[in-house]
Amino acid sequence: MSGSNFSPQAIRGCFLDFIADPFYEPEANCVRYLPDGLLITENGCVKDFGAYEQLDEQYANLPLIHYPGALIMPGFIDTHIHYPSARWWLPTVSSCWSG
Repeated sequence: MSGSNFSPQAIRGCFLDFIADPFYEPEANCVRYLPDGLLITENGCVKDFGAYEQLDEQYANLPLIHYPGALIMPGFIDTHIHYPSARWWLPTVSSCWSG
């Protein structure tokens, strides 16, 4: 996010994210759950992430936003389309393909 000037901040709570592809790894190895985690953001980007007890002293000077009892997850991108919509954009997209 070039040109952005977001102050660093710390977000504390329960975190759940996915760290591997379950097509290639056992499912249990693909999920990470931190019951008490700390997410550090700066300029709109993740600067650090881990267990609260391991990072709290290092970032004690940052403003802390605490979400007790909440589950924090990354945003997900939904890449599906609906077939009836395809007739409007498919001719444009297919003209880009050279195959």
